[in-house]
Amino acid sequence: MNARARLGHPLRGALLAAATAVFLVVLTGPVLAVSPSPQPVGVGDTRSSGSPPSFVGQPILAAIGVIALGVVAAGATILYVRLTQER
Repeated sequence: MNARARLGHPLRGALLAAATAVFLVVLTGPVLAVSPSPQPVGVGDTRSSGSPPSFVGQPILAAIGVIALGVVAAGATILYVRLTQER
């Protein structure tokens, strides 16, 4: 196989680059952002109805779930290593 066949036709790469540039410049719209002027922020946690800033949900239960997931992942890894080791 010669070098040209491995690399592809140079015109194909140029067309791909041009099509990508057209897509990025023409077809994408401007990104709109929030005004930089300061605005008052509501009091308290916006995820709850009027309660003061605090934990929302059940953070202890979430931490226990993360630890349990880690233990299960470690156990599955150890089991996999022991079952697939060469004897």
